Amino acid sequence: MKKVLLLLLLPVAISVSAQQKLFNTYSDSAKLVSAANEITGSFFMKLKQADPSYIQTPRAVLNTDTRLVFYLAENNTINLPLWSQLSPTLQSFFYKLANGDEAEGKKIFGAFFNGYFIARELGHIVQFTKEKGMTNKYKAAYFANILAILFWRESAYSKQLEKCYNYVNSILKTLPDPVPAGENTEDYFQKNYEKLLQDPQKFEYFQFSQFKTIYEDKSLKGFDGYLNNYLIR
Repeated sequence: MKKVLLLLLLPVAISVSAQQKLFNTYSDSAKLVSAANEITGSFFMKLKQADPSYIQTPRAVLNTDTRLVFYLAENNTINLPLWSQLSPTLQSFFYKLANGDEAEGKKIFGAFFNGYFIARELGHIVQFTKEKGMTNKYKAAYFANILAILFWRESAYSKQLEKCYNYVNSILKTLPDPVPAGENTEDYFQKNYEKLLQDPQKFEYFQFSQFKTIYEDKSLKGFDGYLNNYLIR
């Protein structure tokens, strides 16, 4: 009886373990890269089913940079940061997002930059491949965030995505809207994109705002349907 019970519980234990990989603040870069490659493979498996021309799956690498999570087309890599390698200035930014709570600020970093934003960069790859001349930075970010949210929502990380949504609602009470009164949000983002990249407080305001809008959009359907509709346009 004990052996039978153990066998019944084993798949549950594996499932729970799988759900605890990403969306955490990593100290071990090898484990971060391994978990990221696992989810990248899953994303690209879905992508190749929709369009076999997406052949080469990108690989995750450790590369802590002020851009935090970003894609490099020249070597087809998703570049990821470690908390311990962030500058004190960037770490302080995350503490600010948590209203000065350092432990919670570190968790916010893990949830988004060792988790959520990996799929967003994969969404960018989809768009850059199909629309090589895409110049509207705001729309590009919005599309990538849609794919990321739909993908995570259907994955083993749906609970972690919900946690990110809860974080976003709190964060947006902390971050001021950088768009001047009377100015169009999309136009402002497009005109000031390079400057915004140098200011994480302003740049991440747009990312978190888009996240909230998309997460709450009841008109969006499943990942496969949205992706297929995009690819056949």
